[in-house]
Amino acid sequence: TTPLPDKFRGYRSADSLFVYKYLALPAKLPVKILRYENEEVLTAVIERQVATTVFAREEGQLTVVDYFIRNEHTEFLTLELPPGTGPERVFVDGKRVSASEEGTKLRVPIKPKAASGPTVVRVQVAFRKPDAHRFSAALPKVDLPALQLAWRWLVSHDTVLVHFASGVRTLRARARATGGDHHAIYAQQVPD
Repeated sequence: TTPLPDKFRGYRSADSLFVYKYLALPAKLPVKILRYENEEVLTAVIERQVATTVFAREEGQLTVVDYFIRNEHTEFLTLELPPGTGPERVFVDGKRVSASEEGTKLRVPIKPKAASGPTVVRVQVAFRKPDAHRFSAALPKVDLPALQLAWRWLVSHDTVLVHFASGVRTLRARARATGGDHHAIYAQQVPD
């Protein structure tokens, strides 16, 4: 085969079969047609999420989560806040934004910055749980896969952690004194 002449380049691929040159008859041209299954393409992923939860009996508990999202084409991050919590503030790349609320779900605009490739977008979400008589913390459910998690709990010295459950992921926790009336408990995802 030789390169197609310019006058045939605009033809659809199916029509290009007619411009082959055959040197002998009968001409045979083996054709193989491949069909690929449709695969979902990952357009955004949370590379890292860093969360801090502060437990205070008088003020309830406050959780702040930073999501570092590698984004190619996704326009929104959808989060479902834990039951009994309400949003305090939402920032995207350091600027306060208005997230649309649908019940316990938040839609945060994370449109890519440039068309020249993927960018990392930092989304910070803070939410409060007013009842602090029994400490129970959870992170929002997100619609994107997450690769890494680090979560820190700040609790008063007279509080004891009695149960630690992490779902299907393995987490490693350690406690450390922070000075003052609080100490911190850190949890980090253990690689599979």
